[in-house]
Amino acid sequence: MDYEKLLKRAVKSIPKNVFEHSRFTIPSVTIYQEGKSTIVTNFKEISDKLRRKPQYIIKYLLGELATRGHFKVKQGSAAFIGRFQKDTLNNLLIKFTEKFIRCANCRRPDTHILKEGRFTYLICEACGSKRSIPAP
Repeated sequence: MDYEKLLKRAVKSIPKNVFEHSRFTIPSVTIYQEGKSTIVTNFKEISDKLRRKPQYIIKYLLGELATRGHFKVKQGSAAFIGRFQKDTLNNLLIKFTEKFIRCANCRRPDTHILKEGRFTYLICEACGSKRSIPAP
């Protein structure tokens, strides 16, 4: 095969999202206070946008906030015991995104989590990078 044919074949095998450069934005949390609890009403929307299971995100947030809480499946909301500000939750989502969503090499959010034996990896669909992350 000549070089041109090999090059065309290689370009066809690259995922289409590598060539798209849309801006990735993290949805802002919508909260309200109910007694001593903080309710995030758009938690399902946030988890869908970040392409992670709600249980994975809430586990991270509960650990960082050092509190208890749960995900309400029917309502698509999350409840945290304690009164937390919107900015605090938004900043924690940014930290979560940097640690568990964005690729360390190309900074793209096109990643997925793969568990191999005892180890958990973050695999980039854009550049093919693979790095180990803490288990969910």
